[in-house]
Amino acid sequence: MAAADHLPSSRARPRSTRKGFAMPWNTPTRLRRACLRRDDYTCQQCGYQSEPNSGELHVDHIHNRAEGGADVLDNLVTLCVPCHQPKTQAEAARGRWRRSGKRRSPLHPADALG
Repeated sequence: MAAADHLPSSRARPRSTRKGFAMPWNTPTRLRRACLRRDDYTCQQCGYQSEPNSGELHVDHIHNRAEGGADVLDNLVTLCVPCHQPKTQAEAARGRWRRSGKRRSPLHPADALG
């Protein structure tokens, strides 16, 4: 798959002024760099490989911070934009649902466990 087919246009990607990294807000720069190096600048979901400092890869929290995930290397993974977006959208939807205060249906199996 060609990079042009895989990634959105450069206008669609927010860029950091710091050495061309895409902005994963709140993750310390040293951890982002360590994660990208550890993962060999390769998306750990689809295998897309990028050049260092291209901004085509994001560093994502495996367990997001809003749900108790920490800023530690073992909780970070390299993802390309197309793989990162659906994960982030699902986490955002889960957060909106959680903040709405809605409970599961009383017929939900988890409610029977106590």
